[in-house]
Amino acid sequence: MTTYYAPTQQQLNDIVNSFTQYTQAPSGVAIAIGWSLTGDEPAEDIFLAIKGTLRTGDDNEITPSNHILFKLASTSKLFTATAFAYACQDENSPIRTDSLLGQFIQFTGPMGNTLNNLSLKSLANYTSGLPADNVSSPPGLLPPLSPDTPYCVQEMISFLNKTEFNVEPENTIYQYSNLGFSLLAVAISRAYGTNGFNIWVRDHLFQNDTLQMHDSRYCPIPEEPWPESFPQGYNLDQSNNQYIPITSLYNSKFGAYYGGGGVMSSPHDMLTWLNYNLGKLPEDPSIPTGPLLSMLQNPSTEVRTNNQGYLGLGWFISPDKSILSKNGELPGTNTAIRIAASSDAGTNQAPAGVFVLINMLEVNSTSTDLATQIAIKVLAAMETPS
Repeated sequence: MTTYYAPTQQQLNDIVNSFTQYTQAPSGVAIAIGWSLTGDEPAEDIFLAIKGTLRTGDDNEITPSNHILFKLASTSKLFTATAFAYACQDENSPIRTDSLLGQFIQFTGPMGNTLNNLSLKSLANYTSGLPADNVSSPPGLLPPLSPDTPYCVQEMISFLNKTEFNVEPENTIYQYSNLGFSLLAVAISRAYGTNGFNIWVRDHLFQNDTLQMHDSRYCPIPEEPWPESFPQGYNLDQSNNQYIPITSLYNSKFGAYYGGGGVMSSPHDMLTWLNYNLGKLPEDPSIPTGPLLSMLQNPSTEVRTNNQGYLGLGWFISPDKSILSKNGELPGTNTAIRIAASSDAGTNQAPAGVFVLINMLEVNSTSTDLATQIAIKVLAAMETPS
């Protein structure tokens, strides 16, 4: 069994600086690394690397702290999957592991029968058969959208009642569907009679007495103001190898697609979230940690990923079942979380974990995003005593 140790500041500095393109980034880039250990000598910390001065989209200076906000992008799916597992454990919830989407959203039209019969579990573990939409959106999946106009849940449902697209048989193939997690979020919200999934997560997770993730929230939609603690994000322009600021802060798919990638969080809150997923936080009757983590972090289907990895709920599990991981990318943001798997998720604490938050995207030309690369290196460094 691997033993993990606390990384040193020098190790973390060296890892960040080893990515040479990071030094070409503009002023205003932040990389937050959080790590945590369990076991006989539990420890945790946050490392924050800032280049230059952080500024808002309105060019106001932001004081660096562990409470600045980052868009989590698809790492948000872990919150959606956790909401599903929570609802399955909640005796007051109508949701169970075999619940169908049509019990909470009644679809009509050409896709009605197919969508109504999708299991919520398949939406949470990438096996619903809905088309992969993480690289591009297949025809028929979305109406024309504008970043200046919110895409609301009712618009999404109305569109899905009119459109047509191919859906593979459930639980036969892995396909990464943002639509799937977004529909799961709507189903959970409706099951509880809550006016929006962002409200449900706020009430049941962010403001839970154990988690107390008070910085965390969902991304604003047009006409809503941006938090003052959210720094400007940057993308790499491949044509001239220059980093450019993101001109539109809003995402044209929100709030209908909140379940697929809408969370904003801080290093402070993500350390709490990491510890929760390690099984490190005290038990709370409102969050049944053991059964919930067991649902989330064990293989949930016989379907495997393209690299023969396993699929938990939200989580990707390595082929040897030693690592749990999830990452996220949106314009101006890149995030990752990586955990050394527990020997018995939900019963035994996981030994170590890392998260990485960056307000910059496409900072290298490799196939693996920067946040994931940093998370891999940090967790590997923690296998060596300092």
